[in-house]
Amino acid sequence: APEFADAGADLAICDVDTIVEFTCFSPSTQGTWAGPAALVDAATGAFDMSALDPGSYTFTYTYGTGTCATNDAREVTIWSNPGFSIIADDLSVCDGEEAVVTAVAFGGSSTEYDITLFGEGWTLLPNDQASIVVSLGEEPEIFGVVVDGNGCVSEEDLSIDVLPLPEVFILDTLVACNQS
Repeated sequence: APEFADAGADLAICDVDTIVEFTCFSPSTQGTWAGPAALVDAATGAFDMSALDPGSYTFTYTYGTGTCATNDAREVTIWSNPGFSIIADDLSVCDGEEAVVTAVAFGGSSTEYDITLFGEGWTLLPNDQASIVVSLGEEPEIFGVVVDGNGCVSEEDLSIDVLPLPEVFILDTLVACNQS
């Protein structure tokens, strides 16, 4: 009985700069892959994701020759990663003041986000916010990770500058003029 090309299951992955190599296709030798220009190895189906934008792509696996050749397609969907920002009410605060930040996720290929903020000394608040009371000599840094509904990840960090309090000089002698 002849063997038929089986490209394997379709694949959906997050947008990362890496080489992806197909597995679970058969027969695993003597066939060839064809597809977008990102294909770097026709024997294994390896392709360079950094050369592809998010979207859907078709890769075709062919096995056999002439009238005995069979082929099968594998769809690859590349999901865009979510955007992520940590926004400070003020990037510079004075010694002893409170700094407040808000994490905001956007874009990607899903509208569901799980945001995690972490950093030494920070207090987590509702609505993806965090706060810290700063001290001179510290440079508080907060980190955040967002994972969208497809499992795609983005990371961000932010540092807050701590400024010294201004020096105030008060003279102990008051000079006044008698205007009477």
